[in-house]
Amino acid sequence: MSEIDYTIQYRRWNESTPEFFAAHASFFKKLLGDIVSSLPKDAQVLDYGCGYGLLSFYLKQEFQHVLSVDSSPQQIAVAQGMGLNAEVVAIDAFEGWAASNVDRFDAIFLFDVLEHVPVNQQIAFLRTLSATLKMGGQFLVKVPNANSLMAARWRYIDWTHTSSFTEASLDFVCLNAGLAQPEYLRDDSSMRPRLRWLPRPSLARYYLRVLLRSLWKLYLFAELGAQVKQITVGYNLFARTTRLR
Repeated sequence: MSEIDYTIQYRRWNESTPEFFAAHASFFKKLLGDIVSSLPKDAQVLDYGCGYGLLSFYLKQEFQHVLSVDSSPQQIAVAQGMGLNAEVVAIDAFEGWAASNVDRFDAIFLFDVLEHVPVNQQIAFLRTLSATLKMGGQFLVKVPNANSLMAARWRYIDWTHTSSFTEASLDFVCLNAGLAQPEYLRDDSSMRPRLRWLPRPSLARYYLRVLLRSLWKLYLFAELGAQVKQITVGYNLFARTTRLR
């Protein structure tokens, strides 16, 4: 059986042009600016499951040492073409790679990756990857949010997804992997535009999103009561945790 080419899926939503990378760097700066500013410039940073390297391209502007890793040779070729320090780590070579990088990184970014790992392997995968993080380092995780109105589409938009997450199930995976209680942050679909209080046509989608999410939370309150206080309804969960052992 021939190897699956994941770029068939990835290139539906992503481009390999400098302009596309630059636009995403601006986006990531808005999303991650506070997190990035809390780390020293010489921090050792890992972008695991980097894809084309869109996040790494931004991180490279902020840090001196950024390593981009993915199991797809096709995607790593794009990342290397953009001048990134990127390497292929095949799935069956992951444990050996992790063992040779124990306690190396000050921050790990795991964006849109965990949902691709088979459910019965997620805890072991996180435990192994977190061993490459220094004690006290930051572990940033982004996964599809099963609480969202978009949950079914986000779960099944990619044939290689094996799951989506609620805050409860992501807590379960992280805590069992030896990570701290995750802190849930503003996700990329919840960023507020500038001057949002000034009505204008360009913000029509933002206003509509706020309205519909408010109605969805009202429904969740009717079903779940006080639990709704812990629930975020953006289409991703974005969490920060750290290694405990």
